[in-house]
Amino acid sequence: MSKKAWIYTLLVGQIFLWTGSAFISVLYKLLNYYEPAAVTLYTEVLYYILQAAGIALFAIILKIKPSLAGKRSFVIFAIVLTVLFTAAALLFDIGWLVMSSGLLMNLGIGMLSGAYLTRLSTHIPQQSRGRAFGYSYAIGSIGTWLLSLPDSGILLQGGLAIYVFVGMAAISVALVRWLEPITDDNGQWQTEIVRLDKKLILVVLSIPLVCSIVNGLGCYFSAADVSTVLNSAFTRIFYAVGLVVAGIVNDRNRRYGAICCITALIFPFVSLALHNEVGISAFLSVFSYIFYGFFSVYRVVLFADLAGKRSSYLFLAVFGLLSGRLGDAIGTLGGIMTSGNQLLLTCASAGVFIVCAILFFNLYHELYMPRLSEKENTEALLSEYEARYELVARQSEIFRLVVKGCSNAEISSELFLSGNTVKYHMKNILRKTGCSNRTELIATFKKSTK
Repeated sequence: MSKKAWIYTLLVGQIFLWTGSAFISVLYKLLNYYEPAAVTLYTEVLYYILQAAGIALFAIILKIKPSLAGKRSFVIFAIVLTVLFTAAALLFDIGWLVMSSGLLMNLGIGMLSGAYLTRLSTHIPQQSRGRAFGYSYAIGSIGTWLLSLPDSGILLQGGLAIYVFVGMAAISVALVRWLEPITDDNGQWQTEIVRLDKKLILVVLSIPLVCSIVNGLGCYFSAADVSTVLNSAFTRIFYAVGLVVAGIVNDRNRRYGAICCITALIFPFVSLALHNEVGISAFLSVFSYIFYGFFSVYRVVLFADLAGKRSSYLFLAVFGLLSGRLGDAIGTLGGIMTSGNQLLLTCASAGVFIVCAILFFNLYHELYMPRLSEKENTEALLSEYEARYELVARQSEIFRLVVKGCSNAEISSELFLSGNTVKYHMKNILRKTGCSNRTELIATFKKSTK
């Protein structure tokens, strides 16, 4: 990766470190006031929805007033907003105030996410985007785990966490000067002049949503089941492994990344089949984070690539994570609603998986199947038509010239044949194809290619 890509990776990694750690600290704080099942609803449904709302808010600002959203000062504003509500959530001693402050904290996290996702499209080359994003989130994940080590996680659960997060946020503000602003000077990110099909955009939007729903349903474990045997921060190590591998795979070949993403959906069904034991549930919850890394990276680079093609599409850069966060929330909510009914949960997962497979097939065919050039495509169509009507070599030569609009005299000159010979072959071509004249022959061929 380039120096610019590494700077981006380290900066985003540092931001994700303290925001991800803050998310876990607020989760621990909520467990003091609410039952684990309620905490699951707050953190993995409501908080994710607020993150999606923050991302959407950034996209709207970027679309309406790009000069504002693209400034470094906007990133600083989002950092300050996030750390203020983080501190509030950790300082309050009333449950509903902790929960509400956490909601606003996640709104800020969403806006921060939008700010660095757009720069992934504008400032990082396509061949480095998977690693830049995967490595940055891996840095943050490993950092969260390291913060959880002292005194068995007391640092993340105690009052000292506030000072840690404020200090890290201050470092983020200082580092923002290395984050380049988003401008459209000389079309710096407009690498291609393209027009995206609306149907394709709809399919692309649906993929991370339904993938995340399947993953959320299949890998749903209530905090009541897992919290007694699992350190939430410990799962970040496994998430980091998945992120690093997924980043490398996606940069090597986007098709490989897409295949790994859809293949990873097998894991939720394994998880459902082994859902009964608490110990196994905890193990599967940890292990699922490796596979979750493939979803996280692919859904981001998918939209980063599309947004990087044209400046007017830049707002699309955030929709991979936005759609994924909504899918995470819907999947977890589905798990909560079907809790205790394993058959219903499995059927729901299977149904969404079928939808996901259909959408993925359309996406794969549209984006990753090799496309023939116009010349190669025309050649293939001509060959198929000739084979269908069993035209011999000389008839094929004449047929191709007829399609080009050549007269008998021009064909005679081109192929060094007499006029009578051309007429003889034309008569046989019309007989084989069932056409009465050359005009009908051309029309029939063109109609067959549509």
